[in-house]
Amino acid sequence: MRLLAVDDDPVVLELLTVVFGQDDMPDITCAQSADQALTMLEENDTRFDCLILDIEMPGMNGISLCRKIRTMPDYRETPILMLTSVRDRIKIESAFAAGANDYVTKPFDVKEITTRIRVAKRMSETTESAPRLDPLLPVADATKGEHAFGIGCPVRLMHQEQLILPFSLGNYLSQLSRQALDECCVFAIRIEEIETLYNNCTSQEFAIALGEVVDAIVEVVDHPNLLLAYEGKGIILAISQGLNRPIGR
Repeated sequence: MRLLAVDDDPVVLELLTVVFGQDDMPDITCAQSADQALTMLEENDTRFDCLILDIEMPGMNGISLCRKIRTMPDYRETPILMLTSVRDRIKIESAFAAGANDYVTKPFDVKEITTRIRVAKRMSETTESAPRLDPLLPVADATKGEHAFGIGCPVRLMHQEQLILPFSLGNYLSQLSRQALDECCVFAIRIEEIETLYNNCTSQEFAIALGEVVDAIVEVVDHPNLLLAYEGKGIILAISQGLNRPIGR
């Protein structure tokens, strides 16, 4: 497994090199800035299998770097794990919204970080690749009811950062502390007659409809710490974390 670790602290990079080397993952490349990492990603002929990004970095931070990486065709599906030195829920949620799949809090446990890397890689390999739909991009000669994804397949929408992959949402939920879980609200929304919508829309029209539902949820819930995942079959999972429960208007 080829790893790329990005952190402005050389001590952390050295520690990661030792940790992964001892766990039979010696093929790790290090970058000390987002700009250096982007150069490596753009110029390296061999793709990396997993990326580890520090959230707090001078210049472009890890969240912005993650968002930029997700625009690169070769790295749209690559597992991204974030490193954070503080349990700042807003930044962690922003990282997931930018495309991260998991995170580890510094100072990190050696076994934890290697385990989470392997889990992220395995889940990315075994989970059906969720297609990215762009509501703003029409497809020529599109036929209603003919899609490149099944009705039960999770999908991701361009321009909808709060809608993330179901397994990423599960990773986020699994790492919440007991106190955070007590302050967490988990709920689901079901779109009625999703089969009718699926069978009578083009993929772009389906994306537009799904995007409107997501926009409506975000507006009604009106909560800053909201993450969503489309599970398929019209089911949208939602998590909001904070002292104040989401209140519809």
